[in-house]
Amino acid sequence: MICAKIGKLVRKVSDRMAENITEWESDDAFNAALVKRIDSDYNNYNEKNWDVDRFGPEPENKAVNRTLQDCYAIVPDFNKMGYLYNILNDALSKEILIGLFAYRILGYRKVRLPRNNDFYWESMAAIHALPKLEVLEIPSGPFHFKLPLLDLRPLGYEIKLFISLLGVNLTFLQKQYELHRGNVHCKAQAGDVVIDAGGCWGDTALYFAHEVGANGRVISFEFIPSNLDVMHKNFNFNLHLADRITVVPQALWSTPDHVLYYVDRGPASIVSYTKIANEGSAEGTCTTATIDQMVERLGVNKCDFIKMDIEGAELASLKGAEKTIRMFRPKLAICLYHGINDFRLIPRYINSLDLGYAFYLEHATIHLEETVLFCVPAPA
Repeated sequence: MICAKIGKLVRKVSDRMAENITEWESDDAFNAALVKRIDSDYNNYNEKNWDVDRFGPEPENKAVNRTLQDCYAIVPDFNKMGYLYNILNDALSKEILIGLFAYRILGYRKVRLPRNNDFYWESMAAIHALPKLEVLEIPSGPFHFKLPLLDLRPLGYEIKLFISLLGVNLTFLQKQYELHRGNVHCKAQAGDVVIDAGGCWGDTALYFAHEVGANGRVISFEFIPSNLDVMHKNFNFNLHLADRITVVPQALWSTPDHVLYYVDRGPASIVSYTKIANEGSAEGTCTTATIDQMVERLGVNKCDFIKMDIEGAELASLKGAEKTIRMFRPKLAICLYHGINDFRLIPRYINSLDLGYAFYLEHATIHLEETVLFCVPAPA
């Protein structure tokens, strides 16, 4: 039965050859694996697969209900995902990718992602148990952030900061910007120079500063005024780490010195060439920078790790970092979850540089956000 369904969705190899499509570009294996996952998960009914800390109480009738035939019909719409699937370096990365797209089709009641495990929930319970020393309120249009001041020493970090509970889990416990797969490790290490693209409230900069130690350096890009205000408050709580961090208050892009419009939505802030409908959020303009420009301007003589979580500006900013990436071949941790096209275009761009990276995928939540592509350089 499964084979018959796959046969209807997957084009013949001879047709692919006639179209001169390479093995990397073929969607056949991805489509077959996705159909198999739909078959296996369609009749599931998962409990405890809704993140209250992220989305609030679970609403009624939230689950996706589609016929099985409708689910199969959606598969070809995710065209060109096969490229990423085919270049991923291990089975777990492929499983994560298939799971994410099965989740998009079937919904959370049917698909459980790998991060939904005992450690995830134990981590959230430990964070909830931390004393809330005070609360910082940040009105931001349709959003209204209430950030507790948390002391992370019970979690093993000499850090105190204003941060969301989910943010603590992602950055410090789930360690979403670290990859560990057998003998393969991709993370910021002692003495590294790290580029933190998307500093937001400063939690990732502080995390990286903790990891790189006294001989390391963190360059954090953040330009949204309300985010910078929280970031500097957090740095003042952690002066033992702040002296390792350089803040660049500009928006990353493919080219420098352009003026872009922005809307302040806290960690979900966005930029555009044209003015954005802002729903009451603070707005303004910002000037772009590139990583290549800043590496030269700041006199950076090495770059070991680049993290990007910049709300859809990742591809443009990677293009503005090409010289740095070619020169230093840093470890890369690049977020893909801001748009479906990022799963297609970002891996293609990085692989087109032909620098010998091995590709792995990780996902740090039980829902669809926080997918990270890790690009691991071959040993020198």
